[in-house]
This record gives sequence, structure tokens and C-alpha cells, in this order.
Amino acid sequence: MASNEKTFGKELIEDANKIQGCHAFKNSQMFIGGCADLYIKTPDLPSAWVELKFIPLSMVSQKIRNNLQSTFPVRLTQLQRRFLDKAQMSGDLGGWALCVQWDRLVWRLYASGKIYLDEIFSWEFIQERRRGEVWDIEKMLNVIRRG
Repeated sequence: MASNEKTFGKELIEDANKIQGCHAFKNSQMFIGGCADLYIKTPDLPSAWVELKFIPLSMVSQKIRNNLQSTFPVRLTQLQRRFLDKAQMSGDLGGWALCVQWDRLVWRLYASGKIYLDEIFSWEFIQERRRGEVWDIEKMLNVIRRG
């Protein structure tokens, strides 16, 4: 299960590539600032550029879990926002996916195409995942598409 942003990205790629006709890969343009972390193309949706974020269990207190008004920071850089904005203007999907390790057994997925959003409420997750389950890639991409 995801323990950091790198393993979260690896899981998303593996789960996306299980979808018939889907192509997903890690973008490793380390010398071009702001490039999104993942590229995902499914047969039914435009190409998607997704910036990944991760919040470990050590940052999720019981107080946060008990308060529906708690928020998590998205923290896109200006370069990342600029890249995703250009992706959206060209007709691609552009957005972010945030994985929060909610407790020892549950990970929550948040996503949006709202690239100027600075935080998201803890109750706005789109999927809870437990060990052995797969990420719902198409649901994530549809949330990004809606903006």
C-alpha cells in the first residue's frame, strides 16, 4: 500500500494499466520544472496529466479524523499550476490526485481539476481503499474532468 508519493504513483499506474486499452506512465522529466507526475490515457477520456501529492499517517491526527471541517493542503507550485493549465487549455485533462493515509488500514483518494485550489475538506474524498483493492482510475479522471 502507498507509503509515500512514489509508491502511490506506482499503484495508480499499475491499476490504470489493468484497464483495457489504458496507457499510463510516470513522467520523469526531472529537468523541466512543473511537469505533472503521471500521464494517463483511457479509451473513453482525453489524455490526462496528473500531479501527485501524498500525506502520511503521521500528519493525520485523531482530531483531523473526527472533524469533517478539517482540510488538507494541495500545495501545487506555480510551475505545476502553469503546466496543468496549459494541459487543460490544449484539451487534455489536467489535475491533481492526493492520497491521504487515513489510518493504518485505509487510504483516501482526493482529486480535482481545480488547479488553483489550495486545500480540500477531509470529507471530500472520492474513494477509500484498503489493502488488496485497486484505485478507481476512471472515477478519479472523471472528477478531474468535471473540474
